Amino acid sequence: MNDPELNSGHRMTLRNILDEINLKRVWRREMEENKGIQKFLQQFKNGTDKEFIEYYLDKKFNWHRTGDCYIDTEEEEKEDWMLEGEGQLEAIQQKKLFDLQCQWRAKKIDLEGITISIQFDLWGSNIFNCPYISPVSIEDIEKSIPYLLERDESPGFDGEWQDYNDLKKAYTNEKESNCGIPDWYVYHDEKYGTKELIMLPDLRGEKEEEYYAIFEEFESANEEIEKQDIVEREKMIDYRDSEIIELFIKRFESKKVLKQFNGYKNYDHKAAMNSISFNLSLHFLSQAEETVGIETNSDWRKAIIKAWNRYRRKKIVEYLPAAFEEYKLKLATGVGFEADPIFNSMDEQVESYTAMIIKSRIIKGEAGDLNY
Repeated sequence: MNDPELNSGHRMTLRNILDEINLKRVWRREMEENKGIQKFLQQFKNGTDKEFIEYYLDKKFNWHRTGDCYIDTEEEEKEDWMLEGEGQLEAIQQKKLFDLQCQWRAKKIDLEGITISIQFDLWGSNIFNCPYISPVSIEDIEKSIPYLLERDESPGFDGEWQDYNDLKKAYTNEKESNCGIPDWYVYHDEKYGTKELIMLPDLRGEKEEEYYAIFEEFESANEEIEKQDIVEREKMIDYRDSEIIELFIKRFESKKVLKQFNGYKNYDHKAAMNSISFNLSLHFLSQAEETVGIETNSDWRKAIIKAWNRYRRKKIVEYLPAAFEEYKLKLATGVGFEADPIFNSMDEQVESYTAMIIKSRIIKGEAGDLNY
């Protein structure tokens, strides 16, 4: 904080980060000292109680920060656009990792520490700390600006950035795809010729699927193991279940936190379900800081949506430098980036999937290792 090279903006950003850390530390201590909460969590197994606490503290901080009815203030608007800018930084990094995943699956490259494909999904949930890709650079930012200004599709992506199987279905125009292709992936492939990477053969992934199928068949033949597995799953806490979250809040939190939770949940649900809808586009356009031109279109609703997308992209470009500065500050100060709670289970998941593969290889009469 006293570093003379930090300007006032940097100090403010660092102060906000430290405030978040300190507040979560206080909340964590309160949860650990609350006997009722501890008794509630003791009923769950497999370490999911710890993941629940991490996930819950992240969500509680979001409610604390933005849950009071999303008051339409200038400061909150800036924060929203900063988050949008951060979203483009994430898209940049996700594309880098996805391209590596395609090459790894095709056995074009090896990555130290990567042994099974699920690790790409897990690193996707901790993308800003991923060691296999280069940090966001000024060149990445320069590539993003034409992308943001030249297109009128909705930026961002509601699916899983590293979901190779679903994304490959989308790339090959198979109808089973759930979320399509991220708009940034499409642009990057067209502009820089990276589409050929998804067309590489999935040699490693296909072998994994073969081994998982063998393991599943073996497990299904053993009813006792299957019953035990069901019992274990029943005792795991699904920390993403909004009903469990709401039950927890009602039992252990104040009415204010419950109101913040409800306000945040309702808004977030609306944004997730209607991100490109006419009603949401019209709503945000009505709050725009400037006059927004609307191009002619045979469907005036589509014209509204496209006008909002263009305005949104323009604002992201405006705030992208600030988001990039905050990103660099976190790198420079070593504060780091928070990962999705699912990333904390990486070792357990890798161990579990590795054991399945090795067991299947032995069942098949192959060596009990990962050399396939």
